[in-house]
Amino acid sequence: MDENLKKELVRLEREVLATCGHPLNESTRHKNQRYAAEYFADWQDNVFGDFFAAHRAQFERGNGNELSDSPAKMKSIFSSSAMTYNILGNGEIRAKDSNCFFTQGAYTIEYEKKLLTVRSGKNAPAHLDAFLLNGTDAIFCEMKMIEWLRDNPGFLKHAYFEDTNFFSDVAEGSDALAAFKALRDLLCAEMSKFKDDNGDDPHHFKRYDAWQMYKHILGIYNMSSAATKNEIAACQTDDIKMLPKLKKAVLVNVVFEPSAEVFSDSVRKAYCDARTVEHEEFSIFKKYVEKSGVIAVFKKDCGIDFSLELLTAAEFMDCFDLAGRADYLQRYRLEKRS
Repeated sequence: MDENLKKELVRLEREVLATCGHPLNESTRHKNQRYAAEYFADWQDNVFGDFFAAHRAQFERGNGNELSDSPAKMKSIFSSSAMTYNILGNGEIRAKDSNCFFTQGAYTIEYEKKLLTVRSGKNAPAHLDAFLLNGTDAIFCEMKMIEWLRDNPGFLKHAYFEDTNFFSDVAEGSDALAAFKALRDLLCAEMSKFKDDNGDDPHHFKRYDAWQMYKHILGIYNMSSAATKNEIAACQTDDIKMLPKLKKAVLVNVVFEPSAEVFSDSVRKAYCDARTVEHEEFSIFKKYVEKSGVIAVFKKDCGIDFSLELLTAAEFMDCFDLAGRADYLQRYRLEKRS
C-alpha cells in the first residue's frame, strides 16, 4: 500500500472522528508512538456505544486478536471488526423497505460466525465477520477496511485440493463436490495468468481475496446442506452449529471505498487503479461462481437461493436504518464536504 495514501486515510479518518465528537487526540491516542497515529488507547474509544455481553463474547471467541492487547486490532481506526460492529450495532438491525439488495425487516446479529469448510487438522472453521438473520433470509458479511489496499490476498491451502477433505465427498454430495472443484480450478487457471517477474504463479488475485470468499461459500453450503448434515452435526460445538433452515442467502463483501474525490492529486490515481482492479477481479470471481454450478447445488441440496454481492461500506449502510449512529458512521463514507 502506498504510504502516502495510508497517511492521507489516517488524516481523513481523524478529521471525521473529531467532527462527530470521537477524536483521536492526546487523551485517547495510544501512548506507544509506533501505534499513536491510528490507534486508540482503549478499543472502546473506537466503537459506538457499549457491546452487548453476547457480542463481546462472540468477538472474544474469534480468531483475529480483536480485543486481546498486543495491541488489540479493534483499537485501530482501520479495524474492519470495529467497522463491522459500528455499522451493525447491538442485537438487531433493520433493512429499509427501499433497499435493493436485502429482504426488508429486522435481522438478528451474530459476529464472528464460524463455518466448517474441510476436514483438516481439528476442522478449524472459517470465521465470517457477521451473520444476519431475518426468518428464513440471511446475510453473510465479510468486511474489509484497508486490507484490500494494504495486504496481498491469501493462498488456498493444500487441504482444499484433496477430494476426501470435502464434507460433501459422499454420494448425495457428488454434484456439490464437482461444483466446488470446478470453481477452484477455474480460479486457479485465471490466477495463473498473473505470473510475477520470475514467471511464478502467484495463486491469488492482485487485490480481491477470492480464496477467502471461496471458503465462506463452501462453509455456508456445508452448514446448510442435506448432503453434509450428518457429518457436520457430529462436529458441532457450542459455537459451531448447523445453520437454520434458509430460503435466501446473500454473501456480501462490504469494502471501505471512499469516493476518489476526497483524496489529493498525489494519491488519487493509485487509489483509483487499485479499486478498478478489485472490482474487475470480483466480477471474474462472481462469473465463475455462477459458471461452476455452485448456485445450482445450493438450490438442490440446501433449498437456498444463493447470491453474491460486492458493496462499498456507504452502499451497505444505505440499506439499513442506522438510528443514532448515522453521523458517527460518516467515518466510513469520507464524503467530500464543501
